[in-house]
Amino acid sequence: MLAGCFGGDDDDGNGNGNGNGNGNGDGNGNGDDPLVRDEFVTTHLGSQEDVQFNPHNTTLAPEWDLTHAVFTQTVTESRTHGTFYPVGLSDWEIEPEQMTVEILDGLTWHNGDQVTAEDFVRRLRIGWYAPWSSGFSVMPENYIEDPEDIYVEDDRTAVVEFDRVYNPIIIQNDLLSGTFSHHEEHFGEYDERLEDATSDDEINDVLEDLGSFNLRDPEPYASGPFEFSDIGTQGVFMEKYDDYPMAEIQQNLEDNYDEIDLSDYPDELNFDSQFHQLFGDRQSLSQAGRTGDLDGGDGFEITSESDLQEFPDFADFNPIVSGWTDSFVFNWVDGEHADMWRDARVRKAFAHILNFEGISNQYHGEYGYIDRMFSGTSPPMRDPYLSEEFLDGLQTYEQDEARAEELLEDAGLQKDDGQWYKPDGEAFEVDWAAPSTVQWQIDGMEYAASNLTQFGIESNVNVIEGTTFFGQTIPQLDYELSRGFIGFENVVNGWDLTWKRYDGENQEEEPFSYYLQEPYGEPGLEVPPIGEPDSSDTIEVDPVELVDELEQTVDDERITEISETLSWTFNQTVPKLPGSAGVYGWYMTERWNYPNDYGEDPLAGLMPFTYSLPQIGAISAKRESEFDY
Repeated sequence: MLAGCFGGDDDDGNGNGNGNGNGNGDGNGNGDDPLVRDEFVTTHLGSQEDVQFNPHNTTLAPEWDLTHAVFTQTVTESRTHGTFYPVGLSDWEIEPEQMTVEILDGLTWHNGDQVTAEDFVRRLRIGWYAPWSSGFSVMPENYIEDPEDIYVEDDRTAVVEFDRVYNPIIIQNDLLSGTFSHHEEHFGEYDERLEDATSDDEINDVLEDLGSFNLRDPEPYASGPFEFSDIGTQGVFMEKYDDYPMAEIQQNLEDNYDEIDLSDYPDELNFDSQFHQLFGDRQSLSQAGRTGDLDGGDGFEITSESDLQEFPDFADFNPIVSGWTDSFVFNWVDGEHADMWRDARVRKAFAHILNFEGISNQYHGEYGYIDRMFSGTSPPMRDPYLSEEFLDGLQTYEQDEARAEELLEDAGLQKDDGQWYKPDGEAFEVDWAAPSTVQWQIDGMEYAASNLTQFGIESNVNVIEGTTFFGQTIPQLDYELSRGFIGFENVVNGWDLTWKRYDGENQEEEPFSYYLQEPYGEPGLEVPPIGEPDSSDTIEVDPVELVDELEQTVDDERITEISETLSWTFNQTVPKLPGSAGVYGWYMTERWNYPNDYGEDPLAGLMPFTYSLPQIGAISAKRESEFDY
């Protein structure tokens, strides 16, 4: 069921990012119709010294443009369609209490060794001890009682036994997805030492060693479509790995997924190399794109169609919804105005005061997505669990100052000489906390603060040094209003972020839903029955209990029922304010063939887009006869 050294300072070899030409030279294999480019030039924000490939390094985490070039993905995710597709795996099955995976027969390491089930197991076993440094979004030990429950059945088959029943959706995201990056040569020693450790001190010693070494050795121990070749001050040069099993990967996809058609692409990459040009900042990166030097990548300063017009005519931009919605959170627990934030009428009034269109533009430009339905979701979470009919029944919160005034007055607030006052006579003045390191969050909060001030609620943004903000301000709840999250890339993790996460130190013991209605500090909310907002009847909902149940639910009907209940409860209580669902923008150029039917073709929604295309061969260089100069 498919459901050398990394180093060196040769500044001459790859100095301009074009290696041995731009496709107009000899040897392109088609005589009078050469390739427009025989090297794909992409981006890397960082310096030569930052480049290393140990996924467990605690100070220099490798970036995905490099890891996806040299390491094969187990599966690749279409963020827009909520589907995982096989790459280095030929097959997998997720049952309620275990997962079985089959390794693709033709997959090899760059030294010719076969990639085996042991290589898959090694990554998970090490990740059980060190999840924070190996690409896991959560700790594998959350699902697996003992590393011994991750084991090899045969050379091509690996098995993972869970400690209880789990929803397959989170298993796909948290355990199935990853890369083949743990060859025995580099990581076998750490796997064995962790297995042999008899105390926490011994384990910590291993993890310290694991997290401190840089992987910059000669590179026969990767598995992806490109081999590391050289690095200089200008960039990282990769050469095509000739034995990458592209044809087998493509055949597997087309045989098992009706929506996948790769017939327009060759069964091996038709270009020779990939160059990762180094940039110190986004401004210089974007300027290189404007001059036409780059073929694709991320990190570009493109937030509108007018920005894109500054790039060459052959430039293209693919804005993929990243997964989460950036939101505003109240300090319901112990803020100065916690008495206000615990009143749904005040929260709803704020929803009517703020101009979310303007906030979204500050956050994500023209490409941001606004949840006008106040559904508590991000776009990837909805299909197939929230129908259009259900979503149409949710209450919208348009900008409406008259309605906001009604709600505040009903909550006991009064307006005098243009200023709003709380029931106890205190001026209702609201400060926001923003991190100095995230300018777009500052901009969005300042815009929201101006909306409040114009309405008569004086509001300012306190910009706090980034380390202090994330290390103290947020976890210690030292704010009135700040940034938060709603939703994520799937229905399970998404509802967790919506209803459980506010990043406070005690968020597990003090879920914020306990502070939305009296009696405060206890579970349970009362809301009208679903679809009956004006009913005098109520239903009782415990969002935390439902999110926990969702993690273990395997029945689609129950997943839909829980999703509708959580969405309706969010809509009726407005616990957070949805600012904007951000997009992750991917730059490409029409010198290449690639999936560009955005929103329709699931391959056009792969994440990370540009760097996933070579994994399945969904990219090819155009020939001169195909490209309109």
